[in-house]
Parts: sequence; C-alpha cells; structure tokens
Amino acid sequence: TNGNKDQIAAELLALIHPEGIAVLIAACTNRAVPNRFHCLVVLAKAAPPNPEVTALFLRLADDPDPDVREHALFPMSFSKIEAAVIVPIFVRLLADPVTKVRTEALHALYRLKGDVRSAESAVTPLTADPDPKISGLAKGLLQKIKSQIATPSPGAPTP
Repeated sequence: TNGNKDQIAAELLALIHPEGIAVLIAACTNRAVPNRFHCLVVLAKAAPPNPEVTALFLRLADDPDPDVREHALFPMSFSKIEAAVIVPIFVRLLADPVTKVRTEALHALYRLKGDVRSAESAVTPLTADPDPKISGLAKGLLQKIKSQIATPSPGAPTP
C-alpha cells in the first residue's frame, strides 16, 4: 500500500541520508507530507534521544491530524521527560474527540514510569465509557494510580 511505501521510504532516508534525522523531523512537521505519522514511527525507533526530537513529539501531541497525535504519544511514554511535564499532556488528550487518540493516551499513562496520580480525576469518568476498550484501560490505569497513592513517593515525609 501507499502507506507502507511512505514508511519504507522514510526508513531508507533515515539510513542513507547524512541528515536523515533532520529530514524526518522536517517531514513530520510538513502538513503537505502524506502519512506524516510514519515519520514519527521511524523517529521513535531510529533517533537517539535528544532534545530536538523530544520537543517535536511534545509539539505534535497538539497536531490537527489524529494519526500524528496518536503516534506522538507512544515515544513520549518511554522518554525521560519529567512526569510533571508529560502527564498533563496525556490527561488533556484523554478528552480528544478521536477514540484512538484517547486509547493511546491511556496506554501512554499506563506505560509511563513516573508518578501519574495527578491523572486520577480525568481517568475516573473513563471507567464508565461505552467503549469497552477505553473503560477497561481506564480501570487498569486506576489500579496503577491507586497503588501509587498507597506507596509514598521517594523523599515524601512519613507520618
């Protein structure tokens, strides 16, 4: 399919072009490029962690294209970005009008290694979502949040 050709082309470009990462970043931000989310997939797999790529993922979480928003969340959930910075982005996307973006935001919060307790009030209503995938993910995430609440943060004062 055309999407596979775009992905293969992006991966080859990253391998053979001396400025491959910069070219992929430019393609991710160019709305004229079809299937831009393939560039994000390649960057997430191929680019070494660096501030420019991290900033791109953060910026593209607000992109008008839902495929781009969805694919920007995955690498952020494995990044070294502070939870205090990234959790509000994921929480905001829990209200996205596109189901796959909301689903990926739930997955991202669940995968995140940091403290996600601040997401509890946004996750709780999703346990009653009519989509069983969303409600199931929300219930699993609430269990993670409740376990974080039960376990004090390192350095927190003990009673």
